[in-house]
Amino acid sequence: MKKILLPTDFSKNSKRAMDFATSLFAKEDCIFYVLHAYQMGISAETGKLEMEQKLQNLISGLNGKKIRNQRFEAILMHEIPVNAINVSIIDKDVDFTIMGTKGTTALGKIFMGSTAVSVLRHINNCSIIVVPENYDERPIKEIVFVNDFKHLFRVEELNPLKYLVKIRNAMLIIVRFSTSEALKDQQKLNRELLKNNLAEVPHQFKTAPLETSVSSSIKKLLEQHKGVGIVALLKSKHSFLEKLLWEPVIRNVAFTTRVPLLVLPNFE
Repeated sequence: MKKILLPTDFSKNSKRAMDFATSLFAKEDCIFYVLHAYQMGISAETGKLEMEQKLQNLISGLNGKKIRNQRFEAILMHEIPVNAINVSIIDKDVDFTIMGTKGTTALGKIFMGSTAVSVLRHINNCSIIVVPENYDERPIKEIVFVNDFKHLFRVEELNPLKYLVKIRNAMLIIVRFSTSEALKDQQKLNRELLKNNLAEVPHQFKTAPLETSVSSSIKKLLEQHKGVGIVALLKSKHSFLEKLLWEPVIRNVAFTTRVPLLVLPNFE
């Protein structure tokens, strides 16, 4: 049984993430832990009781759908969100954390909310999926895995990605964004080992031109592949994810993808 953590602030964004999660794992046996973290603003007993009731109402509604293979449990924690998420991942031995982002505002100024960015930067022990508020509800026919072949993957790092490919019966597209620079010997070796590790799932390798930024490169790729339902990245130093999180363009308009982002933990 898979264990999925769903952080919520009772917003539309977190509701969309929950909808995505239950759809993604629709045919799998899952327990979903719905987490609400609160801080000193409602530390009084009356405030805590109100939060407990609100969370229980949400859980009752979710369990009331009586989906045979899905069960929901509540977690209420007096803590800042990123700490509450980390504690819950450890305590519940969570397989995936799925959370919403602020998406793009009407003026297109923000890609991710501060909590989502903090989680991506500081949570290192769990696969994380961040779901834009306005994500496209589409069949997941393809999953894109952005890779530069500079990392030698362990089997356990790839297992979450392979699992998602299998349960969605999807094609995995491993994409390297490149200039004219050729692969070095170590990259060629890593690529070959990655190919071997992915032998059990349908996959293909693709090279795409690197645009002015990582975000614009991903955006252009998604425009060309309409069947992509998830973009996957590995969390590591100097990786595409690290560049993506620090790019100024994230706070502007260039990266307005509606596709959820899967971040794989690095077990180095």
